Amino acid sequence: MKPHAMTNRSVRIAAGPKYRALAALIEALTPACSDGALALDARWRDNEEALGLYAPECPELTAFVFTYAQPRECYAVEFDYPDALAAAAAGMVRSHEALELDALLAMLATHFDLPELA
Repeated sequence: MKPHAMTNRSVRIAAGPKYRALAALIEALTPACSDGALALDARWRDNEEALGLYAPECPELTAFVFTYAQPRECYAVEFDYPDALAAAAAGMVRSHEALELDALLAMLATHFDLPELA
């Protein structure tokens, strides 16, 4: 089931208060969330240093993005796949650290099979 389309304002509200680095990420992801191609995981709404994402058509395809223990303006991400064993067997890396915003957006676009994110 796809979530309803969100406006830029409702995406920011759904994410809750976030550190500046995550606010920049949310801004970049707003078009994909508004189109229903990507959704914010409500479990991380109140965490100022983390953000959960998932594909509405495949909720097991997720990404957990966080800023704690990262250099300033950098991110870490942990990916989950519908078939974690197959992903591991294929050599897919589950986590990355010390990513700048552009690198993170490229990884998220690949992981969720999205067009290039701004």
